[in-house]
Amino acid sequence: MEAEIRDDYVDSEISLARVLLTAGLPDRAAKLVKPWPQWVKGKDARRQSNIVNALIPVLIGLALDQDVQSAAGIIAIQIAGDAK
Repeated sequence: MEAEIRDDYVDSEISLARVLLTAGLPDRAAKLVKPWPQWVKGKDARRQSNIVNALIPVLIGLALDQDVQSAAGIIAIQIAGDAK
């Protein structure tokens, strides 16, 4: 049930993380976006793309290179799938 509730607020969490990062609170922003892989798991391609596109600037701002690569990989897989 908790995952369902959080899914409803993913966009708000990303927006809040962006604000926290801008306000100079990167630790809080990082904690907020840490569960991002769960946010895209099991979602349709469009929803995954929307989440990742909003999230990548925050991940870059937090210098979470591994997460940026993972998020970009989700998009690359979708593009490859669309090309088939």
